Amino acid sequence: MVSPQVALHVYTNFDSTVVLEDTGNTLLEHEIGIKELERIDRLPETNPGHISLRKAEDMKWDHLRLTIQEAADILVGPLDGLQTSSRIPFDQMDGSTGTTRSYHVRLDPAFKEFHRFCREHHIPITVVSIPFGVEKGRALREARANDLENPASDQILWCGDGSSDFPAALVADIRLARQHTTLEKLLRANQIPHRAFTTFRTVQETVEDWLREHPGRLSAGSLSDTSEP
Repeated sequence: MVSPQVALHVYTNFDSTVVLEDTGNTLLEHEIGIKELERIDRLPETNPGHISLRKAEDMKWDHLRLTIQEAADILVGPLDGLQTSSRIPFDQMDGSTGTTRSYHVRLDPAFKEFHRFCREHHIPITVVSIPFGVEKGRALREARANDLENPASDQILWCGDGSSDFPAALVADIRLARQHTTLEKLLRANQIPHRAFTTFRTVQETVEDWLREHPGRLSAGSLSDTSEP
């Protein structure tokens, strides 16, 4: 019997991983201000027994009354507040000056190339962004059981940054944690194999290494020219 060909699937957190900021906090700060956010965050301590952490979280989101387009305009709007008829998304270059403009939410500078590389090598990328209180480890276990063609042999690579990413990292076969984050500290403290990254260039290098270890998965073209000098 021929064993199934192993495949790699990339699953990644979004906030502070694919993008460098937290999109939810950005929207909340824009709409209700940092001081009000801090006041609500303190309510479980100042009103113990009356306001739970979950209730405080719900209170913050109850303040938001935005359409998807309005939220998108805030997230990609320049920090200087300049309103333009056409916004340049995330990390696109300003053709008039040749410099990168500042935005509320910035895409990891190497993610676009990583996305292109994965598409070229037929490696799927799934963003896992779930509501407060939903355990990401359960989501990844369900993905392994239901989404992978060969659950017993296919491998999962997980990228994340926070404590909520830790359960997902435990389910994954390969783990990458953004450097100097809670996830990296938790993985190190529990002596769980992982690799720290500052940009998705490191994630891409990890995938390149995996492809070399699984030559049957290599698509046409050499990987020798993909490393940075």
